[in-house]
Amino acid sequence: MKEHSDRVPNKNIRLFAGKPLYHYIIKCLMKSEYIEKIVINTDSNHIAKDAQRQFESVQIIYRPEEIQGDFVSMNEIIAYDLGRLDGEHFLQTHSTNPLLRKETLNAAIEAYLGKE
Repeated sequence: MKEHSDRVPNKNIRLFAGKPLYHYIIKCLMKSEYIEKIVINTDSNHIAKDAQRQFESVQIIYRPEEIQGDFVSMNEIIAYDLGRLDGEHFLQTHSTNPLLRKETLNAAIEAYLGKE
């Protein structure tokens, strides 16, 4: 999660129905029985501190300067994270989908795992 956004200033922490936007996706991920660990990749001390205060189990990966900015491919960021995490399956999502429901998330994961 970037702190800076050109199109929508502070979009990840902008209040949506009284809470920072990114809180909704974190809560949705926490409800899924398929999600074992939630990791936030960020360049923002503000987001990192708020996430650690609000969601104790969330792991923070600080984005190094060389992969910060508006023109860095998300593939580079994902590759950076995967080089620091253990696991067999990974799900990547953005914080800008506050209306995602656990049922939709689980259905997608079940389809991926072949459990339809």
